[in-house]
Amino acid sequence: MPVSTCRLAHLSLPNSELHVAMGPEGNARLEAMAREPGTALLFPGAEATDVRDVATPPRTLVVVDGTWNNARKLVARSSLIAALPRIGFTPARPSNYRIRREPAPHCVSTIEAVAHVLDALDASPGRFTPILGVFDRMVELQLAFIRGDSPASPSRPRHVARVAPPDRLREIRARLVLVSAAGYRQQTGIRWVARRIDSGETLDSSQDGAFGSFARADDVWAGWGDYPGDVLRGEGHELAAWLDLKRYTTGVLRRRVHGVEQLGASVGAVLPAERPLRELVAAEAVVGALLAGVLRRERESG
Repeated sequence: MPVSTCRLAHLSLPNSELHVAMGPEGNARLEAMAREPGTALLFPGAEATDVRDVATPPRTLVVVDGTWNNARKLVARSSLIAALPRIGFTPARPSNYRIRREPAPHCVSTIEAVAHVLDALDASPGRFTPILGVFDRMVELQLAFIRGDSPASPSRPRHVARVAPPDRLREIRARLVLVSAAGYRQQTGIRWVARRIDSGETLDSSQDGAFGSFARADDVWAGWGDYPGDVLRGEGHELAAWLDLKRYTTGVLRRRVHGVEQLGASVGAVLPAERPLRELVAAEAVVGALLAGVLRRERESG
């Protein structure tokens, strides 16, 4: 299952804090940190100071995690974040985040950016580089999952029977819960809807207090990207496991995939007008097509 590299960075850095929010506004702790002297933002741009030119390291470094598009929107939308002095850097090498496509050669994952900048700011260069070990291991495990095998290890034979990715989806079908989210917390509010693939049982954000009776300990929650899962976690909901359906589908097809609505419509989904139900119906159609073999690698479809 994909894991946010921001969470990996947080777990690797004892002095860090992790907040799931669409900005600091409305969160007393985040607002206080954003207004505190000595706080800076790690974010690229023409107005950012190269980390090599930073004379005094910031007391607090704010890191925005998410897709590049979502991160840019968050920075632009929050006046507190936009007002922070920015720190940037030029990567010495391309990102090792091989399970996703970065929008440009200079773009790297959150944990890679954090490790690079903290190393540059620290008096002992190389001190934070070891946190990339767990990131590299995660990438290898995800690639092995996509391939349908396991990384070679001394205790496991190299020649193992491979299980096709759709077969793995069949294994978890009875536990699979799709979720979609839409909206902005500071405007209309975020709405989400979840549905069990096997039974069709549905839950949405308007059903206060119903999450506990809906969720099961062995559920595998899935969404198109990590955003729906982050929304649920931000509301305090425990997710037993998470599957990024977009990343999974990309791995199965071995090609770049379109948006979930376009892909769902291509396999016959009739999409309602209302979001987030529209994305949920599309994702449900994609899962059905993967299970049925309608969506598969192009060279296998001939």
